[in-house]
Amino acid sequence: MVAYRNDQLCGHWIHSFEEDGPDEMVYRPQGFDFPRSRGRRALKLQEDGSVLDLSPGSTDLPQAVAGDWNITAETVNIHYTDGSAEQLPIKEVGPGKLVIRKT
Repeated sequence: MVAYRNDQLCGHWIHSFEEDGPDEMVYRPQGFDFPRSRGRRALKLQEDGSVLDLSPGSTDLPQAVAGDWNITAETVNIHYTDGSAEQLPIKEVGPGKLVIRKT
């Protein structure tokens, strides 16, 4: 088991769905040269434990949901202010790439 640290995950991660595999989702940092698309989910994981989830809305404009995040070993746990939550199991993280296991 790998224990990831907050400083490895903090940042503005954007879904690079073109790179997804059958059992993984790939996120790249803001500034990555993405192909054009109608919208991408983004996660802003802040050092203070806050998170902003930006997902394409019905008009393709981003809709933001705030919340808090923490990490336990290999999982990012997110609790949103609307009462929802999600767990993102980490497959790999490194400079320029965050890979989440699909569940």
